Amino acid sequence: AAPIAGAWVGIADAQHVRLATSVTDNNGRFIFNQLRPGNYQLRFSAGNRLPPPPRDITVPSPTGEYNLQFT
Repeated sequence: AAPIAGAWVGIADAQHVRLATSVTDNNGRFIFNQLRPGNYQLRFSAGNRLPPPPRDITVPSPTGEYNLQFT
């Protein structure tokens, strides 16, 4: 899948409280700094694409990266 620049990405805690938002760069990458270890939800949307359901993640990941894909 090709990277999507300018996609909106939000992260929320386990109680669904939004902690931060970001926008993907030209390589489709984004960063959230200073997250404590724990469980979070990622939400993302881009242009007129139908946003996928939130994705549950655990921080930290083994690689420090998460791949999110639109289908």
